[in-house]
Amino acid sequence: MDINMLLEQLDSKRERMVQQLGETEYAKQLGMYAARLINSGLLCKSFIHNQPYSSMDENNQLYYIDLKTKIEAADKKCAEIDKECIKIKQSNPIIAEYLDLQEQLRNLHGNVPDVETQNRIAEKKIKLEKQLQLILDDEQNKALISKYKDLRSEQDKIQFEISNQISRLLNQGLYIGSVLTNIQLQDMSAILESYTQGFFSILDLKEISESLNYGEASIQRHFADLFSDTQKDYSTELASYYIGSKKLIDESIYDSNKKYNAFYEKLAQSMSTRLKEKTKKEKTKKEETEEINVNCDISGIGKIKLSDIPKNKRFYHFTRESYIPGILKEGLRSDLESRENAVSGDYENPCVYFSEGEEGLLKTIDVWIRWEYNNITSEEKQPSGDVITIPNALDKTFRRISEDFKNRRYFLLDLVEGTDKETSDFFHGDEDFKKKRAIDRGGPSHKTKWMLGSYTDWSTPTLEDWNMMTHIRSRPIFKDRMTLITDNQGRSDAISIIQEIYKRNKDKNFDTIYLDVFIKYLQELSKEMAKSKCQSIGKDSEFELDQVAESEKIMSFLHREAINLDSIDKDK
Repeated sequence: MDINMLLEQLDSKRERMVQQLGETEYAKQLGMYAARLINSGLLCKSFIHNQPYSSMDENNQLYYIDLKTKIEAADKKCAEIDKECIKIKQSNPIIAEYLDLQEQLRNLHGNVPDVETQNRIAEKKIKLEKQLQLILDDEQNKALISKYKDLRSEQDKIQFEISNQISRLLNQGLYIGSVLTNIQLQDMSAILESYTQGFFSILDLKEISESLNYGEASIQRHFADLFSDTQKDYSTELASYYIGSKKLIDESIYDSNKKYNAFYEKLAQSMSTRLKEKTKKEKTKKEETEEINVNCDISGIGKIKLSDIPKNKRFYHFTRESYIPGILKEGLRSDLESRENAVSGDYENPCVYFSEGEEGLLKTIDVWIRWEYNNITSEEKQPSGDVITIPNALDKTFRRISEDFKNRRYFLLDLVEGTDKETSDFFHGDEDFKKKRAIDRGGPSHKTKWMLGSYTDWSTPTLEDWNMMTHIRSRPIFKDRMTLITDNQGRSDAISIIQEIYKRNKDKNFDTIYLDVFIKYLQELSKEMAKSKCQSIGKDSEFELDQVAESEKIMSFLHREAINLDSIDKDK
């Protein structure tokens, strides 16, 4: 049935359909219809019962916005603007310098707990502002920057409009449900349950993601927030749209929905319950499939000491212990949702990451420390690590890394190089799709350059030794091509492996400055633990980390190293 005809039957002919189907079945069909719209990326422009939301076409017919088509058109326009902006940046280096300084100033915002760091931030801010002013004092520079900003502003408007449209599409589950207020209901709770049952029986996050080119995790978070059972003004939620950081209200949409607010609250509570049930079932199913078991049995896989690894077979991959049972059963696969290092973009370009050689392994950990530091400063709403190093954030980063990597293991992978995906695993000449995207947009941001270290070559999109990847949608790497790595004492936790490899390469300058400080931190901790009669750091050690890490000596060490890191790293 044509989707317009279906809505006409469900809305304008609802009374007759209710008589034919019964209230609960009608509600179920309505919920299924709402989910189909969302899955397909179709935003309903109007409802007969609620005209102010939008308007009908000249034939007085209901119609839809095909967001997939709009997103494609918006992406095309934004790509054209990108090309123009990149051209301006490439022919005028002063633009890149200006943008870099602006980004650093933005990343300085946030609170820090100690006066010493506050003073360093104030000094840094003054320095950046002076550099910016020197650029803006030149009228020609000012004109170029204005042109560039106008183009980016146009791009932002396009992207904000698409973002708002996507938000309204995902909110349709509530909006369409308000049709139920226009029929004589006998049992509201049963009707709402039937509607939500129909909605979630059809809702498909993967299909929505493909329709909108939008991450599944982001879609799920949107639904979880929208249907959260905290009291909120849902009419405001439906009428909200954003321009930058400003939240604005479409008055006509607000006015047309405010009378349904109490209904929306009940419907949202029902939706929230159903979403939690669905998420719990999917999580349980996934855990059963992957056989997650933190205390995993690794007896079904071979072991090799670091000192016995041949020089021509040095492809390293680390993973959480909880993933190992699934890996032993199904191999190291690129298409699993729960896999090491998978973030936005990796689901569209599934691959397995690994590092090549001991130098590549150490660089990987250096980047991981920077990445974790960035996560912590974001969580704490503190200045970014690309402009200033905060001792308190460094402390939390090292603690998190220490605990996290005790529960990870390193594997040696037996990989075949080549271009044929059926017979090989990777090719040195392949491009890193994330790196290429940054280069194509005119180069990495200041924060990205800091996070990926001075050893990352931004003149080419080719793979780095610390961030190698298998072919996109590559063949699985089964356990017969994987060997668990141990140090010379037989320990297999990632912390022990990292320390051993670092020790073997301590005289080489790999520029892994954050890893350098982390290793020193572990050494300082070990000294403090020895005084407290604690065991050494490793998988099986037991010690009061918080008590030792908070000692005056450790905090003094972190303050010194924070200043040293800034002097080495921030001006590169």
